[in-house]
Amino acid sequence: MPAYPRAEWSTTLAPVGDVARAARLHARTRLPMLGWHGDVETAAQVASRLVDNAMTHGHPDPSELPLGLLLVVTANDELIIAVQDTNPAFPDFAELAHGPLPPHTMSQRPSSLTWIRRDLGGRIACCTSPESSTKTVQVTLPRLARQEATG
Repeated sequence: MPAYPRAEWSTTLAPVGDVARAARLHARTRLPMLGWHGDVETAAQVASRLVDNAMTHGHPDPSELPLGLLLVVTANDELIIAVQDTNPAFPDFAELAHGPLPPHTMSQRPSSLTWIRRDLGGRIACCTSPESSTKTVQVTLPRLARQEATG
């Protein structure tokens, strides 16, 4: 069954100051307003990590990045968090989104996408648009994603 939107909210984030923190605060504020019944703190951490990834990998000059942040609560109470940046390239996407997951280790913090897939049961998608030089990385979290966010 397709996951139709029940409620959504979006904004553009300027690359000023701690933009990942701003994404986390937006998620903490907006998700209860959107009626999402999952773990808001973990979802806020996911939004923060996606924005941090976009700032790190999105464009050679982060000051040129307006980042798009989209939060969607679906009719079946899943949460979609999407972040758009201005670099359509994502060379390792297939491996990160669908490759084998590394085992848990105490000595190494997993990458953001590994944490989302392995520990939260999130699904990852990416849409690139070479014409507009953008990429959107999307994470879908199940309603009851409950995980102690780290980092």
